[in-house]
Amino acid sequence: MRNLITKLLKEDALSSKSTLKDYIATMESEGGTIVFMYDVNESVDALFLSSANMRKKFVECNPYVIQMDTTFSIEKGRYKLVAFCYLDLSSNKTEIAGFGLISNERDNNFNFVLSNFKLLNSREDYIFLVDKDFSSIDCIKTNFKEVVVLLCQFHLLKCMKNLIATALATVEIKGEMMTIFKSLVYCSSESLFFWPEKDAHVVN
Repeated sequence: MRNLITKLLKEDALSSKSTLKDYIATMESEGGTIVFMYDVNESVDALFLSSANMRKKFVECNPYVIQMDTTFSIEKGRYKLVAFCYLDLSSNKTEIAGFGLISNERDNNFNFVLSNFKLLNSREDYIFLVDKDFSSIDCIKTNFKEVVVLLCQFHLLKCMKNLIATALATVEIKGEMMTIFKSLVYCSSESLFFWPEKDAHVVN
């Protein structure tokens, strides 16, 4: 989050006591995209931001691979940060096309930030790299008709490791389960998948 703020804010702004409100006003005056959505209590439910420079660079690069990552516990209001990242091939650096702050992970908030991200560039055939959140995957497929969604291996293995840890099985069987799952994740095709042992325990 600190790296993201450093990228977005100018150096003089970092040393001052500027508020988010001041920053948003400056971004909007420079042609940036700032869109709010409110809940029934008129509190901010979701916010989407993209500066003019971020949008310009994103359109010029026109990447087809997008990493959508959600980060938790970034500020005292407990909003979640949803960042849309891509690789700039000319510099080989990760850039941010836009990001959202959401109060919760309900579909309406994911659809809000995704629909506003889509307005930055009209292509439909992105490859989205995401974590194991199936709610966000459904929302991506709703907003982008020709999209391909890939699960991040790190998040997928972490999720399965936590799930296997809760299983009512011995440590040996849990180890076998994780070994088989890793083989499945890293295998390049279904036909090449190799079951580790013929006498491996079968877990229903």
